[in-house]
Amino acid sequence: MNTTSHRRVMSAVLCTLILAGYAGVDEAAATTTPADDDLAAEIEAVLSEAIAPGSLQWNASGIDVPPTAAVAAVRIPGRDDVLVAVGENLDGSPAEAGAPFGVASLTESLVRSVAFQLIDDGVLDPTLTVDQWVPTLPNADRVTVQMVIDNETGWSDWGVIEPDPVTADFERAWTLREAVELRATVMTALGEPGTRTNDALTNEMVMGLIVEEVGGRPLAELVGERVTGPAGLDDTALVDGSGPAPAGLRGGVFAFDGTAMETSAVSPVAFLTWNFATDSVVSTPTDLLDLLDVWASGELFSTDRTAAPNRWAPDPAGNPDTYVGLGVPFNGYCPCTEVDGGIEPTAIGRAPGGVGTRTLLFHYSDGISVVFNVNSDEAADGADIRAVVDTLHGLAAAAEQ
Repeated sequence: MNTTSHRRVMSAVLCTLILAGYAGVDEAAATTTPADDDLAAEIEAVLSEAIAPGSLQWNASGIDVPPTAAVAAVRIPGRDDVLVAVGENLDGSPAEAGAPFGVASLTESLVRSVAFQLIDDGVLDPTLTVDQWVPTLPNADRVTVQMVIDNETGWSDWGVIEPDPVTADFERAWTLREAVELRATVMTALGEPGTRTNDALTNEMVMGLIVEEVGGRPLAELVGERVTGPAGLDDTALVDGSGPAPAGLRGGVFAFDGTAMETSAVSPVAFLTWNFATDSVVSTPTDLLDLLDVWASGELFSTDRTAAPNRWAPDPAGNPDTYVGLGVPFNGYCPCTEVDGGIEPTAIGRAPGGVGTRTLLFHYSDGISVVFNVNSDEAADGADIRAVVDTLHGLAAAAEQ
């Protein structure tokens, strides 16, 4: 099925359900109802369609690497969460809706949250320049901590390193300092300090090092003590691959050197430690729904860090539907409404991807939250993935009526 056909299918499913006017339940109910069962069945149909052969394109790297499993979680205020999984794990066992999976670049939002807290507590001065930690970074004596947090360093992505830090030794465990200092040798200034550039997460690695050194604790401990613990995210943590994987962790498929591979084929240690501040988090659908709740409420912070019209900047990669959060650990997703002081996005959240995993987690303006994950990072069209999530949100909104 081509991209246009897929979108038409999703739109047709959504319109049919809205016109049908599915009955909701008492918002105070805290038990599963027939309406929840209906919603679960509808979600299952959408997920099955999403991973069906020929539906979405899974060839971003030029070869087909379709997912074997998909999971979705929906939270409607006053109702039980609805979790659904379809497909199989890589070992052939049925996918479980509550199982953990890698959420990759969501890591930087957790690290950013710690940075905000350190600033709010007066522990980290945002006006300090980064030469205090890594003087070899481009314009290090003029780039401030605030610029790093706001992705306004003017830096490039890191360039080619030989031998490759990950593939040269899959068992190599990198420290944050080692990873940042080696990156610094192959980075350039694309613009003056204060310029927003598409740095491909180099800012976030530097931010992770600063947070760890200023916080005086390993980064994983700081995230646990300041973010996942207070938010009640019991199954969310930064992992370095050195210990046993979380029970039931769902593996994924990815493209490497022109071949479809499984994440279990190689040790994850080098990748996870080389990208520890950007790609190391593991979580579950329920924890991600809880994370969306605390993002919406701002309760993790002592200052106001909730969504507001003046908290968005255009995506430096040029995506017109995505606005980067400023002073908040999440992004905004359009369509958007123009209001005094800026824009009001339809939803807040993130769309993190990584090796063998792709997740979208959105909290919509009507209070409904949706989490969607597939165990492949090879979606050729991000709009297709967003269409799935918007359809799931439409199902939930119809069920709430």
